[in-house]
Amino acid sequence: MLLGLLGASLFLLAVREYYHLSAATWREATSYWDVLKTFLLDRKRLVLSSVPRHGWLLLFVGTTVPWAVLWLSQRREEANARMLLFYLVLFGILLTILFNGIISPWRVLGTTPLLVTPYLLVAYSLGLLIARFSLINEARVASRTRSLRKRRSFFPVLLVGTLILFVAVGARNLPTANTKSAASAAATLTRATLGLASGRTLWVGDGLMEDLLQLEAFRRGAKFNYVNLHQAEAFTYRRYVSSLFDDPRFQSLALAGISPLISAWLRQDETAVERLAISTRPDIWLIEGLEPVPMGITYLGAAERSDLDPEQIWQRNVDYWNVVEKTLPQLSTNFPTSKLFVERLRLQVAHVANDVGVFMEYTGHPSEALRAYEKALSFEPQNVSAALNLLVLAGDADEPVDTTAASTLLAEELQRSPPRSPMRLAVRYGHLRSRAAVELLSNGAENAVAQKSDPDLEIITRLFEQGESPEANRRLERFLVAHPDSADAWIISALAGFREGRPDAVERSFKQMKLLGQDWPIVSELMGRMRQQQGDISGAREYYALALARRPGDFPLMQRLLDLEMATENWSSVERLLNQILAVAPTNDDANFALAILLRARGRLDLAEAVLKEQLARQRAPRVLVELSNVQRRRGELDAAVQSATEAILRMPQYPRAHEALGRAFLEQGDLERAGQEIKTARDANPELISAIFAQLDWLARKGDTPAATALARETLANSKIISSADEAKLRELAH
Repeated sequence: MLLGLLGASLFLLAVREYYHLSAATWREATSYWDVLKTFLLDRKRLVLSSVPRHGWLLLFVGTTVPWAVLWLSQRREEANARMLLFYLVLFGILLTILFNGIISPWRVLGTTPLLVTPYLLVAYSLGLLIARFSLINEARVASRTRSLRKRRSFFPVLLVGTLILFVAVGARNLPTANTKSAASAAATLTRATLGLASGRTLWVGDGLMEDLLQLEAFRRGAKFNYVNLHQAEAFTYRRYVSSLFDDPRFQSLALAGISPLISAWLRQDETAVERLAISTRPDIWLIEGLEPVPMGITYLGAAERSDLDPEQIWQRNVDYWNVVEKTLPQLSTNFPTSKLFVERLRLQVAHVANDVGVFMEYTGHPSEALRAYEKALSFEPQNVSAALNLLVLAGDADEPVDTTAASTLLAEELQRSPPRSPMRLAVRYGHLRSRAAVELLSNGAENAVAQKSDPDLEIITRLFEQGESPEANRRLERFLVAHPDSADAWIISALAGFREGRPDAVERSFKQMKLLGQDWPIVSELMGRMRQQQGDISGAREYYALALARRPGDFPLMQRLLDLEMATENWSSVERLLNQILAVAPTNDDANFALAILLRARGRLDLAEAVLKEQLARQRAPRVLVELSNVQRRRGELDAAVQSATEAILRMPQYPRAHEALGRAFLEQGDLERAGQEIKTARDANPELISAIFAQLDWLARKGDTPAATALARETLANSKIISSADEAKLRELAH
């Protein structure tokens, strides 16, 4: 036990070392105890996440129960037949575990942080059991001296049997435990993979080979950073990514998301294309008007296809495929993680190999394209994209091509109900080369003829446009009775109901949509807008999400949801939405304004100010000036804050937020009279503005007027519909 505690004490030293790293700053740790607390919470989450949902009882009986029984019976030296039988049963259980039988912990747990503990208990139990057998033997020898020599022979036999057992266990598990050949293969594969990047210093991927590539780059002394898109969902990780750049603009975009960062970096830095490698989908290159170059398991970028050498690209991929084919058998072991790694590697290599075929077709090398598609199918026999591309290209080939496997795969895909869309296949398996490849999937099932517009609905729509709502509604009701399955009619009904303030009409259209088993995004959006007007924030968020699921690229809808999340200070959703918007439109004014507010909320005032000043360089918008004033005030730059807010008022005299910002700046300067005047102006212009209400509460507190502040807090709680949970908590505290 003492040795265990001594070993655990090294954990405290590790915490101290971590505290002095930049990672502690990214995780907002301000002291050693913050780091220790974070580490302990992380270990708790790891252990809890490692507990199996199924098989835990079998695991408990096989590991913990033997250990507990043997520990509690250590001091009992008497032995009888039932106890010996029980010990033999325990011995059998422990043997089954040692030989990786069906109750072995790794079969239940997989490769989790909790895996070592059960095996530690098994080893401890086996040691106790052998010691127990030894004590029983010694006790029997002491009580029966006449058969001393015969009894003493029992322990050497047990010892020899145990040694044989351990040798057998080692021999049995050696193929699984020996990683020498796998390590050599992994090193060969890593060197070949890193060589594909051609000096790229930033690799963006999903974590495949991340650790191996980082270690190999470190061994070479090369500058190399890997950005894991899965980990980038955490704000702490994005802080790390932000630290990789010196430009405040790129730092702020990194905090919003990786996609906006990459888009802006490629557009503003001409050298970025030579420093970036992407091992996920190559869409980012296409969006920025660049040529994706498939290379092994990654995609490099090029400004022009004409600058590329197809033969060189082909040869480099062939060399890499040869390395992969050589190393895969050595990497395939019984370890679950190794199996998962090999499966992911096969899928990614096949994905890129398919796109190598597409590239070779585009550049006029059909024979190499055929070989690439065949290679993709050899790595991943379920690669539907490669099968479709191969079937189309084989029809024009000069020599016969074996398409049996590809045809079988197409037949299996068509048996799906319905077959997967070309978009889904492209995401998983790689691009489809031609329209002919896409048409192989249709099989005539998707060639539906669009419905023609109904003349009665055209008349109803025209009546609504002319302001004759009563007549239009009467005609619409008759049409709905005659055509209850008309999506267009129900959508018109929902739109009219929303404009005329009739929530029941919108809800009726939504219910009919569900009844028909259809999805009309505009109706879901109207439901969200209606719920937002009613103050039902969770309901509005739910309906907006439904609409966005069907219209993921709808900027106005995303902006509407973004405004809602900003008002309720739901920063995690704000980050997600900004990631989507800024990835496509990095200069979008609304999104950048929201990014500045998010950065201010996260405490990155320097980056927020940089984003706002960049916007002001394009246009001196009052709302941007107001937000800049708030940032400057929080940074202690009170004169600058007054100046920014004053300029906003000059540009828009009745803007309540500008008067609020000026009032807050005066409040920080100690000028209560002018602060009160500006805050009152803001409240008069918009009595329901929550930020202005809090400004007035701060002003009342500075004056010492507690009764007035309490009354205002109670009034706000009673009347406000849209308010964040944090603001609500503050108001409740002031109201009591």
